[in-house]
Amino acid sequence: MIPLVPSDESRSRVCSNSNAGSSSTGSPCPANSRISDHRPTGDFTSARGSRMLIVMAGLPGTGKSTVARRLSQILQAPVLDKDAIRAALFRPEDIEYSREQDDLCIEIALQVAAFLLRRRQNRPVILDGRTFSRSEDVTRLLDAAQAMSAQVVFIECICSEETALHRLEQDQVTGTHPAKNRGVTLYRHLRATADPLTVPHLTVNTEEPLDDVIAACLAYLDHLSGGVTTWVGCER
Repeated sequence: MIPLVPSDESRSRVCSNSNAGSSSTGSPCPANSRISDHRPTGDFTSARGSRMLIVMAGLPGTGKSTVARRLSQILQAPVLDKDAIRAALFRPEDIEYSREQDDLCIEIALQVAAFLLRRRQNRPVILDGRTFSRSEDVTRLLDAAQAMSAQVVFIECICSEETALHRLEQDQVTGTHPAKNRGVTLYRHLRATADPLTVPHLTVNTEEPLDDVIAACLAYLDHLSGGVTTWVGCER
């Protein structure tokens, strides 16, 4: 096992381990190293031998996709992105960003996740693109994970409103994000109506250095697997 975790001075600012609404900066985020800039390839094994579904949560612009992509590189885990699935399935004139269409894309993502986890149980799958700011979405996700016998790991991304809105503005200018409805109105509506994420989860502040954020995520995954997770190819 090679633990990859944030430095002393940053760990308390980067992450908190939340269980049923409580938070701490305890053992899941120990401080002894930072993740290397090297992008390793390798394997993921868990003491529990469990299929693992890593679920990104957080409002638009909080950095979910950035974290998901970096974790994907390290864990060699596929990312199933709701918005990318929508863009692949529907012509531009058929994209409506409705609740029904969102649910359909998530259902497809979960079916693909179940297929992948059956074939390669030693590799996690990452689910991205939904905020999980509604309790009913969390409940449906947990039901689906139970049906596929998968361990669910929620990683919640947060940042200031100013930072989130700046990121959303940049995405609109560059056109890099597949979802074209992300903006101030959507962000503030989702923030105003959000339910708290009450299931066990890790919260990371994406205004901190990405290396520290990713290190906190890896340390949390290691903590959940009983401290015997192997990150093959990773460096201190």
